[in-house]
Amino acid sequence: MSKLWWVRLLIVAVPIIIGFSWGLHFQEDVYLTLRYARDLAPDRGTDLGSLPNILFSTLPHPLLALLLSFPARWGIDLIPIAALISLFGWSAAALTVLNIGGIVKSPLGGMVASLLLIFNPWIIATLGEITSWQIALFWIIIASILHRRFVIVLLWTAMLFLTLISFPVANAIDQLAQTFAPLLWSGFVVVAGIGADRLHNKLVERDLIRLTPHQTQIGLLFITFLVLGVYQVRRLQQLYQLRPLAVWQVEREISEWINSSTAKSATLFASEKVGYMAQREVVGSLLQRQSAVSDNNLQVIQDLQPDYLISDNSLIWQYITSSNWFQLSYQSHERFHASENLITYGIWEHRLPLESLEPRQAINARIPDRLKLLGYQVGPGAIQPGETLELALYLQVPEVISSPTEKFSVIVRLVSPIDNAELAGWTVELEQSQDSNLWQPDEVIVEQLLMPLPNDLVPGAYHLNISFRGANDSQFWPISLDNDMNQLDRVALGTVLIPPPLNMKAAQPVNVQFGSQAYLVGYELKRDASNPALEIVLYWQTSAPIDEELTVFTHFFDAAGNLIAGHDSPPADGRFPTTSWRKGVIIPDTHQIHIPLDLPSGEYSIAAGLYSSATGERLEILDDNGNPISSSVTIEKIEIP
Repeated sequence: MSKLWWVRLLIVAVPIIIGFSWGLHFQEDVYLTLRYARDLAPDRGTDLGSLPNILFSTLPHPLLALLLSFPARWGIDLIPIAALISLFGWSAAALTVLNIGGIVKSPLGGMVASLLLIFNPWIIATLGEITSWQIALFWIIIASILHRRFVIVLLWTAMLFLTLISFPVANAIDQLAQTFAPLLWSGFVVVAGIGADRLHNKLVERDLIRLTPHQTQIGLLFITFLVLGVYQVRRLQQLYQLRPLAVWQVEREISEWINSSTAKSATLFASEKVGYMAQREVVGSLLQRQSAVSDNNLQVIQDLQPDYLISDNSLIWQYITSSNWFQLSYQSHERFHASENLITYGIWEHRLPLESLEPRQAINARIPDRLKLLGYQVGPGAIQPGETLELALYLQVPEVISSPTEKFSVIVRLVSPIDNAELAGWTVELEQSQDSNLWQPDEVIVEQLLMPLPNDLVPGAYHLNISFRGANDSQFWPISLDNDMNQLDRVALGTVLIPPPLNMKAAQPVNVQFGSQAYLVGYELKRDASNPALEIVLYWQTSAPIDEELTVFTHFFDAAGNLIAGHDSPPADGRFPTTSWRKGVIIPDTHQIHIPLDLPSGEYSIAAGLYSSATGERLEILDDNGNPISSSVTIEKIEIP
C-alpha cells in the first residue's frame, strides 16, 4: 500500500472537494453552535467561565462549540474552520478504514471501503458537524482493538464519549440517532470492501481473472471513482436546485442589511444562519420557529416579540403576515428577491406600542373630500442616528369620498430648524377602501410608519412635516389647517430630538428649578489664559414637555451688582429649543461671555436663568414648596487679581 501514496492523498482531498463544491452552508443547528462559539470570545463579553453553561446546554455539539471558541478569540471566520474540521473527519475515518484493511490482510478491501466512505451521502448532510469524527473515532477504536492496544482503546472511547455529550438526555439520544445512520453506512462499506477482496482472491485462485493485485486496485479505483463521482455530481445538482445560489446570496444580503441597519441588541425571528452572519440574537428555539411557520402558530411570535422578523412569500407566511395582530404589531421594512426561483424575502420591524410614543398631539388638518388628520404621535422621545423613528397618524375619512378605493402616499420629511433644509425623507404608500372593514366613514384609523434615521445626523432638534399625494398625482394634495382658508402642501408635526453626547465629569451641581418644568442640574466653567472669554456649559433638564420657546441668559456682574457682560440665546444657539426637550434628557448649553480686558481687581459673579422668548418675562426659581425665590441663580464667583 506504500506505493499507493496517492490513494491516501485522494482520500484527504475528495471530501474537501465535495464539501467546498457544495458551498459552506450548514444545517441550522451548526450555526447555533457557531454562534455559541463566537460568544465565548473575550470581546463578546463572555469567557471560558461559561464552559459549564455550554456543556450542559441544549446545544447539539457543545464540544465543537468549545473547540471553535479558540479561533473565534483570534477573530478567524468560523464557517470554513467548521467545514474543514468536518471534512477532515471523513478523511480520518477513510484512512483508518484503509489501515484496517491492511491489519486484516485485505488491502484491496480497505481501499474499496475507504473510497466508498469518502463518497458517502452524509458528507454534505453533516457538513460543519462532528459526526464524521465520531465515525472516525469508532474505527480508530476498532483498529486499536485489532492491534491489541487496550489502553489506547480506553482513551479513544473516552474521546468518543465526549463528542456525544449533549444535555438534556433527549438531545444525547438524538445525537446517537443522527450518528447511527452514517455509522451503519461505514460498517456496510467496510464489510462490502473486505467481501470484494475475498471474492477477488477466490476468482484469482480459480484462474477466472488474470489481473495482478496492482491492476485490480487501479481498475477498482477508476470504476469506483467514476461511479461515485457521477453520483455526487448528480446529488449536488439536485441539492442546488432545491437550494439555489441565489437564495444563499439573498440571505447574505439580508444579514449585511441587518448588521449595518439595526441596533446590536436587536433580536431576530430568522434562521440561525442569518442570525450568525448578522451577529444578532435569534429568539426562540429551532423547534419554536418551525412550529410558528409550519403550524401557523402566531402565539409563538406573540410570545417571543422579536424586533425584526424575516418572512418569505410562501402561503403560510402570507397567512401570518396578513393577520390583524401581525399588521398591528409589525411593519414591512425591506424586501429582497431571489430571481432564480421567484422567492421574495421580507424584513418586518416591530412597531412601538402606542403607549410608548410621545403623548398624542391634536391637529385639525383637512384634505377636502379625502382625509382628515386628527392627531399624531412620535417616538421615541429621544433617538440616536441610525435608529428607527415611529410616527402614528390618526386619520379619518369623511362620509362621502371621491373614490371608494384609492391609493395614496404619505411623505414625511426631517428638516433643519436653522435653514429648513431637508435632511431625510420617507414615502409610505397607503390605501383607503370602504370595501373593507377599515376606512369606514367617521372611524379613526391609526397608521404607524417606521422611518430609519440616517447614520450621519448630528445631534440637534429637527422638525417633522408631512404631505399627502395620490398614487397618480404629481402634485401634493392641498391641506387646510383649522379654519384657515389658505391651503398648504405640508403641515408640521413637532420635533425629533437627537441628544448630544454627555461628559459631566467636571460639572458642578446646581439643581435648581425654574418655573414648573425646567431644571438647571449643573454647570461647567472653562477658562483659558489665551482667551479672554469665559465659556460656560449649562446642563438643563425638564420634568415634562415645555410648550413655550425660552431664552437662556448668562450674566457677569461686579461686586456692586452691575452688569458687566453677558450672553443671551436659545439653548445651544437654537439647536435645542426648549419645545424639543424631553423628560429626563440632559441638554448641554454652551455660552461665551466676553469680558473686558481692563477689568479692575475684585470679586465678580456669574448668574444664569431663563425668560420667555416672546414676552421677555423671566421664569422664577422655586423652592421645595413651589414658592418663587429669585429669577436667576448665581453659579460661580470669580476673583480678578
